[in-house]
Amino acid sequence: MAGPLTHRLYELLDLLDRSRIAYRIDRHRSDTVMITATLVGERVEIDVFADGHIEYSRFRGDEGVECDDGGLLRLLREHSEEDARLSRSSGGDRSGATP
Repeated sequence: MAGPLTHRLYELLDLLDRSRIAYRIDRHRSDTVMITATLVGERVEIDVFADGHIEYSRFRGDEGVECDDGGLLRLLREHSEEDARLSRSSGGDRSGATP
């Protein structure tokens, strides 16, 4: 039988579980696992690297709900146009890139 799971990733997952904090696990890079934790009024993206170090970003908001379809379409269109401009200026294809 294998020994205890001691990598920082497992320690963090145990802490989130014990704290009853909702989270999702993703992998966007070969050297990290990203955990997105959902808190009241805040989302935290936590990158746990293969060597055990951790980096995170916090996204805060008022969790207000908007119902303006036109506003949503404008927002999506603006970001779509921004991605196209970035792709043209860098000479690359950003279609599969993560923000």
